Amino acid sequence: MISELPESIRKLKYLEILDLKGSLVSSFPAGITQLTCLCQLRNYRHSFQSSSFFPDSHRMRVPTGIRRLTSQQKWGSVEVNEDYELVRELRKLT
Repeated sequence: MISELPESIRKLKYLEILDLKGSLVSSFPAGITQLTCLCQLRNYRHSFQSSSFFPDSHRMRVPTGIRRLTSQQKWGSVEVNEDYELVRELRKLT
């Protein structure tokens, strides 16, 4: 039941899978952009607060520099809103 990740996560240079399913984490520290081996980011959480039939999806806020995660193969939900720079960064990922 963690709610935030420490900035020191950047030290896990060879981390390939970060599974935060069901956690309370809603944003990533800037250090996550240094995890260039990260290929899967599992980060979805659903709740049934507003409707008993349709779950609310909770998205993650990601820091600037996310384009460095070039090994990324699978993303969970990412919050974009009107952050056009983030959209440009995500577009650079293959």
